[in-house]
Amino acid sequence: MMDILQAINNRHSTRTFTGEPINDNDCAALNRIISETTSPFGGKSHIFLRRFADKGATKPGTYGFITSCRDYLLLTYNSYDNNSVLDAGYRMERAVLEATRLGLGSCWLGGTFNRGDFARSINIPDKEQLHAVVAIGHGREKRRLLDRLSGVIAGSNNRKAFDSLFITEGDEFRTSLEAMRLAPSARNLQPWRAFTDGNTIHFYRTGQSAYTLLDSGIGLCHFHIAERFHGFDGEFFICDTPIHHKLEYVISYRRK
Repeated sequence: MMDILQAINNRHSTRTFTGEPINDNDCAALNRIISETTSPFGGKSHIFLRRFADKGATKPGTYGFITSCRDYLLLTYNSYDNNSVLDAGYRMERAVLEATRLGLGSCWLGGTFNRGDFARSINIPDKEQLHAVVAIGHGREKRRLLDRLSGVIAGSNNRKAFDSLFITEGDEFRTSLEAMRLAPSARNLQPWRAFTDGNTIHFYRTGQSAYTLLDSGIGLCHFHIAERFHGFDGEFFICDTPIHHKLEYVISYRRK
C-alpha cells in the first residue's frame, strides 16, 4: 500500500465509477480513520459512510456529475463555528487520502448534490448541517467525456504555481506547502495563501465564504500530514498578524 505522501500526490477527482460497492475491509479501514482522526483546530464535525442503491428511489442526486457510485462520505458541521469548519475539512480529507491509499477513487461535492437525498440517510447532530459529500468507490479506467469536461470546468488540471500561493523565506516549509498546493478545493480555486517568518508560517484565505474556510481545512490537512511525515513537530495557534490586502487570516503554525 502507498504511504500517505504518495496518496497526496496520487489523489485526483474521480467522477465515473464502476458501480461496484467498496468491500468490507475497505469500509472498516475508512471507518477506523474517521473515528481516530482528530484535527488540531478543536471544533466538531461528523462523517458518515453510507451506501445507496445503484438505481431507483434511493439513488441520491448528484446532478449528473457522478456516475455509478454506491458509497459516499457525508460531512456535517456547524458552519458558524470557524474551528468546526476547519476541523471538518481536515478530517474529511484525511478519510479521502485513506481511500486513495486503498486504491479507491473519490470526488468532493459541495454545491452539486441534492442535500435532501443524502440527509435522509443520517441523523444530523444538533446545530449541524450537511454541507458536503464525497463520492467514493472503484473508478473506471476509461473516463467518460462528461467526466473529462467536468474536470475542465472545475479547473482541476490548472493548479496555481507555488510562488503565486506562498511567500517563503528559504525552503524549510517548501515540501509541506507543496503538499498543500496539491489539495482539492471548490472549483480548484486554491484559496489558501501562506507567508513564512522564520520557523513560523501564517495562513490566509482568499474570500470569506464558508467553502473557502472548508477548503483551508483541507489544505491544512495536507500541510500537517507532510510536516509529521518528515518528523517535524509543531503547533497551530492564533496571533496578531499583518493585514494582507483582500486576504482573510486563518491560523498560524510554528515548528517546535
